[in-house]
Amino acid sequence: MYSYYVIKKGDTLYSIASRFNTTVTELRNLNNLSPNKTLMPGEVITVPVNQDMMGQNNNIGNNNDLFTTYTVQRGDNLYNIAEKYNISPNTLMMINGINSKMMLTPGQNLLVPRPYIRTYLTQNGDTIQSIMQDKRISISNLLNYNKQIYLLPNQLLIYRDIM
Repeated sequence: MYSYYVIKKGDTLYSIASRFNTTVTELRNLNNLSPNKTLMPGEVITVPVNQDMMGQNNNIGNNNDLFTTYTVQRGDNLYNIAEKYNISPNTLMMINGINSKMMLTPGQNLLVPRPYIRTYLTQNGDTIQSIMQDKRISISNLLNYNKQIYLLPNQLLIYRDIM
């Protein structure tokens, strides 16, 4: 079982691995991180979790509220799954800690946003105000679903669709 973790200032792969009872090597492999990769606050990585951790660890996003599981079917690829859930392939890859070179296999489980959840990958020049105006959402909506917002390029922001 996997969840996501938002990198905070001061986090290291070692400290994250210790927190989630895994190894640095497993985190690197799961997230396709090179040995010289610097973690940036606001980045989202995939972490392995067990059922007990889901309810106990406040550092894990409550993916029962935000995400559901999609089981890969024969013929699926990142692009058609992303299209089904109205998200970009990059967002799907980021949520699941995979890259476009990885093969999907039938029966594999992927996290996908629930229907009322929207995602946005930040871009250079974004501001909180511009995102709020473009998405027509409040600051409380953003802060409800994002523990920290640094507005670094390619930060995954999550918000609730209010329509």
